Amino acid sequence: MTSQNTASGGVAIFSHAQHKLLQDSKRESQIKGHYMMGVYEVQKTKIIIVGVYGNPDSNDNKSKEIFEQMKDDMAELQYLHSTNICIVAGDFNCPLQKKDSSKRMINKHKTVDVIQNIIVFLSYV
Repeated sequence: MTSQNTASGGVAIFSHAQHKLLQDSKRESQIKGHYMMGVYEVQKTKIIIVGVYGNPDSNDNKSKEIFEQMKDDMAELQYLHSTNICIVAGDFNCPLQKKDSSKRMINKHKTVDVIQNIIVFLSYV
């Protein structure tokens, strides 16, 4: 599953042929290329797989909106497919802590809040 039909930037999720992407479970960011997800059946277990490419520029509001939409799509898939198992991977382009940044600073505070809310959401579902 890929987020764009070209070889340029975006997100791709590769899966083994035996892991079935469930019908109508594919979701993509409204601004193409920032995330995509789907529910896969792996050994009779439904798992939401999310690939992320966070907004690379320093626009905190735009980045925050992308992650808020991602959280909403994840919650919808959890509800529709009755699964709490979720794997999220990729490049968030947003350090969560100062020590994670080479400049020792966080420039996307709103985005960090949303990502931390997603972590809490996934921990308690």
